Amino acid sequence: MAWALLQLNSGSVLVGYHLNKPPSGDSWNGWLGSKKQAILSAGLARVVVFTEGGGPSKEQQAQLKATIYPEWSQRGIQAKVGIQFVTTNPVFGSLIGATVAVVRVGARTLGFDRIIEFFGSLEGTLEFVGIPQREWEHLKEVRDYLRLELKSQ
Repeated sequence: MAWALLQLNSGSVLVGYHLNKPPSGDSWNGWLGSKKQAILSAGLARVVVFTEGGGPSKEQQAQLKATIYPEWSQRGIQAKVGIQFVTTNPVFGSLIGATVAVVRVGARTLGFDRIIEFFGSLEGTLEFVGIPQREWEHLKEVRDYLRLELKSQ
């Protein structure tokens, strides 16, 4: 997984990219330890994640919820996390709509229902998180950079 904290004209946003597997325990724990303070001290309420199918395991999701969600609630932060499933394969692209529907049910089961939303399109993701259209191109560039960074490792 790769992450970047952006300062946009509309405010801060944390952008992440996952390939097709969950992060290792060490990678996840390192990320959570390093990003928690950045997320909370900045009052960060917007997160955009691009995934090729990978992402935190159920245990990692529960850890994230237990670590950051209570702080957001105590501070009255109305966080928005938009997750876009990305693929360059047209065959898999047609399956994204069904996948998104199933994952949305899973998120609600874990109690993320007002915070996290899943999308098959970049536009839907960025609108949900509240990023103005004039800043979308910059997010696309960061998405592509993070993907290349991961692919080159």
